[in-house]
Amino acid sequence: MPYRRVVSDVDDHREAVFAALNRPRLVEALGRLSLPGLIDLLDEVLRSRTITHDGGDEERIVLAVAAWYPPRAKQEGSDEAYLAALGLPDLGPNDRYYPSGFCQMGTCRTCRTEIVSDVKRVLCPVCRTPRSLT
Repeated sequence: MPYRRVVSDVDDHREAVFAALNRPRLVEALGRLSLPGLIDLLDEVLRSRTITHDGGDEERIVLAVAAWYPPRAKQEGSDEAYLAALGLPDLGPNDRYYPSGFCQMGTCRTCRTEIVSDVKRVLCPVCRTPRSLT
């Protein structure tokens, strides 16, 4: 966020000014979080931005994972990317993360959202239905 735009109306945007002035520290602090901690924090912030329309329809901002494999795509003659919602970890005592990437995949049975994660048990980020991924 450009500094000049933020300070143009200081009285109405004190928090935005504070965040802009401390942006490097905020980025540094977020960068030190574990991936599960970062996902949890960002989900909490994004969940607070859900828009509910008349009639109960909702729009949500969710985290997603985009996967694109240029060498493989070139060999296969395809340049398609894979985009899926990032599942929210729903960890039990024996669950673990897979640091090799988002290798757990599945589809939410309630809202049909494609989900990926680095854990097997997740909550769908769209409808919050628990789901086991494979």
